[in-house]
Amino acid sequence: MDRRSFLTLSTSVAGVSVLANMGIANVAFAAAKPKIGNFGFDMSGRDMSVKPGDDFFKHGGGKWMETNQIPNDRTRWGVFDQLAAKAEEDVRNIIDDVAKQKGPKGSVEQKIGDYYSSYLDVDAINAKGIAPLQADLDVIAACQTHEDLAKLIGRPDIAVASPIGWGIGIDDGNPNRYILTISQSGLGLPEREYYLKDDARMKELREKYPQYIQKIFVLVGHTFDDAKDKADKIMALETEIAKIHWPIEDRRDSTKMYNLKKRSELETIAPDFPWADGLGAGKVNDVKELVIGELSAIAPLAKLYRATPVSTLKDYMTYHCISGQAGILPKDFDDARFDFFGKTLNGAKEQRARWKRATQAVNGALGEAVGQIYVKRHFSANAKAQMLVLVENLRKAFLMRINNLVWMSADTKAAAKKKLATFNPK
Repeated sequence: MDRRSFLTLSTSVAGVSVLANMGIANVAFAAAKPKIGNFGFDMSGRDMSVKPGDDFFKHGGGKWMETNQIPNDRTRWGVFDQLAAKAEEDVRNIIDDVAKQKGPKGSVEQKIGDYYSSYLDVDAINAKGIAPLQADLDVIAACQTHEDLAKLIGRPDIAVASPIGWGIGIDDGNPNRYILTISQSGLGLPEREYYLKDDARMKELREKYPQYIQKIFVLVGHTFDDAKDKADKIMALETEIAKIHWPIEDRRDSTKMYNLKKRSELETIAPDFPWADGLGAGKVNDVKELVIGELSAIAPLAKLYRATPVSTLKDYMTYHCISGQAGILPKDFDDARFDFFGKTLNGAKEQRARWKRATQAVNGALGEAVGQIYVKRHFSANAKAQMLVLVENLRKAFLMRINNLVWMSADTKAAAKKKLATFNPK
């Protein structure tokens, strides 16, 4: 279960209690003791020496920030993060127990235990070197054409980067079905601005990022000069990708990001990308409809893909394949990735404990399996009942607010009530 799920469970009693006090519902559940602080707003965390009109953020939470230091292995810290850490401890206890029990072959317990134990076995990881990843690297090296590389991009069993990405998800326009979504992709740094923004911090990162890429190639046996040449070409390619990417404010516009198209239109929209090869490798070439996110970016990205030499794309994919798996490769790779992405980019002072990273990895790869056991231990039938009461109380509270809004027209209120009525709690 993810952090939001844990927060839902942790706050359900509080929500029921508050809404009951509003007179919306009478709830018979026993009161719960808060896990962190008290329910409601933490008045003691305010800094009354700061006027709210001067700096409302410090006024509302200045004292809390002074007394709560960010742990060395994190780059941010707040109540949500504290709750996430508590959930992580709960999940670790589950995984530890499961790993010790060694469940029957094929069971979720066996899969969880094996995955966790493998992640923690640093000695075995160091001894094997790059060998566990070599088969994937050989597949990349064997590609000769843009069509070969597109097939590689479409394969679900190899993690490579591409200027254009796709995946299956809930259709935002019709949530009763899944749909293929195509979008811009391919950057190693978080956003396009990291490549384009002209300030001292971004310039520093643009100097150090190629140095990290170069180090990855040196670690797999390339000479210093050859590795530098590859790093420079990869940085140049990612910069060109960034120039085409939509800025983040446009990507936050859900209307702009939802462009329903027929599969037959794809070659006309972006003719330079070998769609049949890429989508066919993932067995999604026969879809009738799909959604394109950043519509105006896909054709230029396809053109860039076709114009980029195959050798450069292979180096680019090789780097991202290795870097993406660095956490489960020998220590030199793991340290190099943390030194750049953890320290330089995000400001973490130290690497997270191995068990924490192992727990996160298991919860990511086998989250549904872990969730089955988590629910048995931490989400009782009584907790679910409280959650359902909370949801219905929230629905009633929203309805009261809609009815009392003076600025909303009758037609808009009717639309809002329809939306509220169709909300489906899961």
